[in-house]
Amino acid sequence: MGVVREIEDVQSRKDVQSRKGVQSHGYMQIRYRRERAEPGMVSVEWALTLPLFIAVVLVCAGVLSYSSSLAITTDAAREAARAYSVGKGETEAKNVALAVAGNKASVKIQEEGEYVRVVVRRPPVDALAFLGFTAQSQHVALIEVGSEA
Repeated sequence: MGVVREIEDVQSRKDVQSRKGVQSHGYMQIRYRRERAEPGMVSVEWALTLPLFIAVVLVCAGVLSYSSSLAITTDAAREAARAYSVGKGETEAKNVALAVAGNKASVKIQEEGEYVRVVVRRPPVDALAFLGFTAQSQHVALIEVGSEA
């Protein structure tokens, strides 16, 4: 935005002080007025910035949701592997994992020699399902000696 200076002769200081936006310098006054070279520019800038702001908010919500889902699946896999390794059986280990991760999670348990590997997959919350990610975690535990698994 440009500023235009208008200089006028002034006969008395009272006349100068009664006007708004006028500065007095001796017998001359300088009036500043703003020119609007591009009216509506703020509206255009806001209209272009708003979608970017919304996109950033959605990305942040997606990252937070994914982080939360990842922590939940990690906990579920660890708890299920621990339950299986102490001899509680595959069904009870899956129930433990589903109790932690939620009913929409899927649990896969594989016994590999003296180890057990538990993989838990969990979809995102319903509000962010359009992002299309699935959190997956796995945990490996040593099957304890003397367990009936």
